[in-house]
Amino acid sequence: MELQVQKKDGSIEAFDIAKIRNAVINAGATNEEVDHLVPDVAAWAEATAESGVITSGAIHDEVVRLLRDVNPVAATVFEGFKKTTVA
Repeated sequence: MELQVQKKDGSIEAFDIAKIRNAVINAGATNEEVDHLVPDVAAWAEATAESGVITSGAIHDEVVRLLRDVNPVAATVFEGFKKTTVA
């Protein structure tokens, strides 16, 4: 079953790890930090999803949690994305 993401507006879309990768880089993480983080996020999402669906908010929170360990400044910037976007 393909992993799906439920957005804040209720819509559903396919899980796209590239979106997470791009957002984390935009937050200021290095490519090496992203390479370390992305597989962990993907594995966590697969394990956490209920009936193949996970919320974008849960993904956001997990990325912040994992990013704090490797780049606290980028984690703070990424955390702010939730407050300013509708994704």
